Amino acid sequence: MLMAAVLSANSGHAAIIITEIMYDPLGTEPAAEWIEIYNNGGSAVDLQNWQIDDIAGGESAATLTTSSFSIAAGGFVILSTRTLSVFNSTWGTSLSSAQFLQLASWAQFNNTGDEVRLLDSSSVVQSSVTYTESSPWPSGGAAGTSYGFVGDLGDASAYTLGGNWRLSSTLDGVLTSSESDTGSPGIQPVPEPVHFTLFCALGLLAICGGRTWLDSRRSRQKLNPVFQHSGFEASP
Repeated sequence: MLMAAVLSANSGHAAIIITEIMYDPLGTEPAAEWIEIYNNGGSAVDLQNWQIDDIAGGESAATLTTSSFSIAAGGFVILSTRTLSVFNSTWGTSLSSAQFLQLASWAQFNNTGDEVRLLDSSSVVQSSVTYTESSPWPSGGAAGTSYGFVGDLGDASAYTLGGNWRLSSTLDGVLTSSESDTGSPGIQPVPEPVHFTLFCALGLLAICGGRTWLDSRRSRQKLNPVFQHSGFEASP
C-alpha cells in the first residue's frame, strides 16, 4: 500500500488528502483563499494542533485548531480564515460546523505556484501538493477559480499528480461566489472513470454499443450537506 510512502503517514492516522485549492482569488487575499481536505482512510482523524503551511512563500505555519475537531472517514472539511456564516454567504453553501474550520491565521499561497502542506500535531507532513501554472497542471493558472482534484479519492498518490487537477471553472456544477470567484466547496470530485472497454470484457455490450455510462469529462457532482457520495452520472 502506498499510503505510508506517499503521505508519510504513521499508523495512528488515516489519510488526509487535499482536494481543492483556492490560491488566487479575485476576492481579497488571503481572506478569500481556502482549501478543501478529505479523509480517504477508514477512521476519523482529530485535527487538533495540525498545521498548514507553504514552503515557497516562507509563511509561518498556521494552526488549524487548538481544540479537538474530527474529520470523519469519507468526510470533507473546508479550511478558511473566514467565519462559517461569511463563507456560506459568500459561496451560497450550507456547510455545517462539522464541515468547516475557521483558522486564526493563514499561510498565504503564491499566485504562480507553491507547495501546500498539512502537518499533524507532531509536525509530521501528512499531505503535500506542489501546484504550478504549467503542464501537467492546467496551463495559464487559476486566477479567480480554484484547482479541483478529479482523480480517484481512494488512491493515496493520485492527488499529488498535476494531471489529476482541473480548473473548477471548466467543470460541471461549480459555484460562483459573490466575489465572482468560481469553485466547488462541498462538491465531491468524481473518481477517475473506469475505461469502458472493461464493460465490454464483462459482456455488458448494451452499454458499449449504445450509451457511455461514465462521463469522460470527470465532472464533479454536488454533495448533500453530509457529503454523501452521489456516484457516476449517466451521459447521453
